[in-house]
Amino acid sequence: GYSSLKYISLLPVDSLIIDPSCVQNLPHAADGASIMQAVIATAHALGRKVIATGVETREQFDLLCEYQCDEMQGHYFSTALSAQRATALLQRMSVEGA
Repeated sequence: GYSSLKYISLLPVDSLIIDPSCVQNLPHAADGASIMQAVIATAHALGRKVIATGVETREQFDLLCEYQCDEMQGHYFSTALSAQRATALLQRMSVEGA
């Protein structure tokens, strides 16, 4: 629908979510990587946070870190969890990180 870059500056939003379809070919598609880098830089220039969804590999994670993507989610980090399992994981991480 409304994926025009013009809307990023017009709509009252504080973040831009990048669809998994844009992430899935990273880093193998050079043009896709260039577009990703440009979208992230543009969003940051407009003061928006960038969230990439569908991150599945270490290569995708590394490239998005290089491009300074603010947040990421996907199977690289964890499969979908129930609320109970997510709570247990966060509690375990809190104890291990302390």
